[in-house]
Amino acid sequence: MSEKIELIISGKIINKKLIINNKTNYQYQINQFQENQEVDVIIRERKNQRSKNMNAYWHAVCFPIIGELMGETSAEAKAICKAKFILPRVKEDPMTGAELVIQRGSSELDSSEGWKFTQAIMSLAHFLNGHIPTPCESGYFCGRRECDICFSQIKDNLENEKYHTPI
Repeated sequence: MSEKIELIISGKIINKKLIINNKTNYQYQINQFQENQEVDVIIRERKNQRSKNMNAYWHAVCFPIIGELMGETSAEAKAICKAKFILPRVKEDPMTGAELVIQRGSSELDSSEGWKFTQAIMSLAHFLNGHIPTPCESGYFCGRRECDICFSQIKDNLENEKYHTPI
C-alpha cells in the first residue's frame, strides 16, 4: 500500500477563479502524485490557525521549562499558562441568562494569538529567572517572514528544493 499524500495549498478566489499563492510549491506537491491518480479536492475558507510546529514547541520546550521553574509537571505548567494567558470566551447561559466563562484551549488560537501566547510564556520564564529559547533556536521553525532564522532557512531550502512551504 502506498503512502497517503495530502496536498494543502493556499490561494484566493478572484473573479470566481482559484489563484494559487505559491505556484512553485503547488507544482512540487502535485508532482508527488501518480499520473492519472484519482484525487478529492476540497476548498474551504482559510483558517489562520497556529501551526503544529508551534504546538510541538510548546509541549517539548516551553511547558517543561515552565514546569521545572515552578516545580510543577509539564501538564500543570500548560494549565497554568492557559489560565494566565489565554482569554476565555464569555457566553450567556440559555437557561439562566447568567454569564458562562469558557476557558479556551491552545488549539483554538490563531497564529497571531499563538505567537502572543508564546511571548507571554517566554516572559513568565524570564520573570521566574529562567530562559526559554525561541522556536527557531529550538529547531521548531516558526515560519514567520519577520524571523531572520526562518525566512533565510525557508528561502535557502526553496532555492535548493529541499523544503517546500508557502512563503
